[in-house]
Amino acid sequence: MHSSMKMIVPLCLLVVLSLGCGLSGQIPGLPSPGDDDAPEVATAVVGDAEPTVEESAGSDDQSDGSDEVAGDDEGPDQADLPSVTMGLDVLDSYVSDFKMTIRDSEDAPEGSVYAMRVEFVRDPLAQRVEIRSDDGLGRLLSVRVGDEQYFAYGDEECIVSTVGADELPMGEVFEPDEIVGDISSAKRVRPNETINGIRCEHYTFDESAFGAGQFTRASGDAWIAVDGDYVVKFVVEAEGNNPATGEDGTINLEYEISEVNQPLVIEPPEGCQALDEIDLPIMADAADLQRLAGTIIYTSQSAVEEVVTFYREQMPAIGWSEGDQSFVSGEVAMLNFSLDGGTATVTISADDGVTTVAIMTE
Repeated sequence: MHSSMKMIVPLCLLVVLSLGCGLSGQIPGLPSPGDDDAPEVATAVVGDAEPTVEESAGSDDQSDGSDEVAGDDEGPDQADLPSVTMGLDVLDSYVSDFKMTIRDSEDAPEGSVYAMRVEFVRDPLAQRVEIRSDDGLGRLLSVRVGDEQYFAYGDEECIVSTVGADELPMGEVFEPDEIVGDISSAKRVRPNETINGIRCEHYTFDESAFGAGQFTRASGDAWIAVDGDYVVKFVVEAEGNNPATGEDGTINLEYEISEVNQPLVIEPPEGCQALDEIDLPIMADAADLQRLAGTIIYTSQSAVEEVVTFYREQMPAIGWSEGDQSFVSGEVAMLNFSLDGGTATVTISADDGVTTVAIMTE
């Protein structure tokens, strides 16, 4: 197959978790705002996918059928699909669902299922990405609202951090293109069909469309929006060798776009506290602000002694008392405070002209 199927999602989860420590990137298949290298939109293929992550985002009962209308005979009999996720940059908002099911043998008829749902609004920029796995990795949630991003993994406390205006919270996580690659010479099926309220050209393909060596057998369908040339649905069922296990097996891919250019409300995850709700003093020039598991971390351009002075003035002003174990030594300081049985430790350190502040509360 195209890559090590069973290793893709675990690696992606690790990548995304690392983003909570200060990295950021762009959503799969979508150019960052202002990206001059956005992929060129082209006619392509996608299939009859069942949406993922808890509930369906679109299904057969959302299709208005395939009644022939004027213009259905227009267009080529064949088309190439350079990217399953192409064309998303023409949409103001959408929901996408992707599900990958891997079955290595008859001993595991249910297979392993990985699902990813993306909700996206272009203006004002907001995004919600949820990844689920049934192999013990659980659920990962990433949400961007305004200039804050939230990460929640399983039932653990979420990570909250700031994000630049031109950044999206997700990095390079897996997407259909990682597995499928490009598809060539897909065959047109007429008449056109309406999927999720979108008029589409329907194409079919087999293993020959993937090039030599990727799959021993494959079949799939794809639907491309007549207006916009973006993939609305895509389904592939394929057989081949899984490099992660060395066994022959099957892979099913399902991808679907719905709620195109419809109003979407994207909110912070339930239980996540926004950064503006922090009840401890923060330097005015704070940058790269993050909050996780009782810890606040940020950077400052202020010198260590300035930060020390700030906390020695501001903490008592809101009721905290400094303990006798605080110390300041050159480019490192640790200040201890207490209030109503709780404690706060402020660690301050400088490196290459940047001061890092970490506040741990118990």
